[in-house]
Amino acid sequence: MVCVIEGSGFPASYRRLHRARPFSVAWTRADIARSLLTVGYGSRNAAIANVGRWRAHLLLNMVRGYLDPALVPTPYFWNLEQSERVVVSFLFGQAFTHRFAQHQMGIPHLLHAQGLWTRAGRSARPKTGASPSRPRSRPDFIGFEGAEVHVLESKGRSGRKQTAKEEADALGQVSVVGRVGRIAPTTRVACFSCFGLGGSRVFAIDPPADSIDLLNLSYDEWFILRRAHQFFLEDHKEEFELWTEERVRFIGAPLGQFVYAIDKEVLGFLLSGDAQGERATVSLQKVLAEKQELYARLNTETRSVGPDGVMVIDRTHGE
Repeated sequence: MVCVIEGSGFPASYRRLHRARPFSVAWTRADIARSLLTVGYGSRNAAIANVGRWRAHLLLNMVRGYLDPALVPTPYFWNLEQSERVVVSFLFGQAFTHRFAQHQMGIPHLLHAQGLWTRAGRSARPKTGASPSRPRSRPDFIGFEGAEVHVLESKGRSGRKQTAKEEADALGQVSVVGRVGRIAPTTRVACFSCFGLGGSRVFAIDPPADSIDLLNLSYDEWFILRRAHQFFLEDHKEEFELWTEERVRFIGAPLGQFVYAIDKEVLGFLLSGDAQGERATVSLQKVLAEKQELYARLNTETRSVGPDGVMVIDRTHGE
């Protein structure tokens, strides 16, 4: 249940990451399952159309088969061919980046950057140590936290730490973004998740910027909130069931031996908010802010609730 975090170059406002000393966090397999579904599943309709109906079960069985409850890669992971381990490490890397962003940086919503690109501009400052960005090079994620935006590149590695060249390449990717809407990113982070015999580690790097270039993004805040929870908004709600955890009612779907659900009050805002525009966004953010302590209390070894109101229950405990 322990993952080691090591930050470098972060602003002083991120105290534990700014100190550049490793520290341990208690993450569970349920936490990683929730993050993997949130960033790796997104729209169920799109997943079914592009990669098949079994997509969610594939992701969840990866967590169950390749990470033990202490988040140490299992023998099955090491028995994979190298090329297979690369794919699994890539997907785990995205999940660990999502978990890191939510719980170490306080970023509730993380979206794939693909589809948000608009036009070139001269406003981004490449990070110190970044390689020149390649044509069409893009970071993985844009994070949204109130009025702040963040850019993150995710990398997963098996059996080793990242190299200096890999760090430079990842910093080059996050350096591409100069503006999101009219906002300069608060951080542009290269996040490396390393899976070894001793367990899982996250290395996150956010050095200062030192020169000028590149791209701007545009977004609509209500679009961001709906896209982040698209799984719960599509036309399969007849399959949903209700779970009550303490005083919170969740609604969602059983996925094999996992449950994937969202706070019913949050879903209500998302379903009814189109006509209310900015008012719905403000109201939803207020509700989420009021429930953060309650969500945190709901977390156990087999139940993971994020700051966005999304929950996973892991029924595989002990396997």
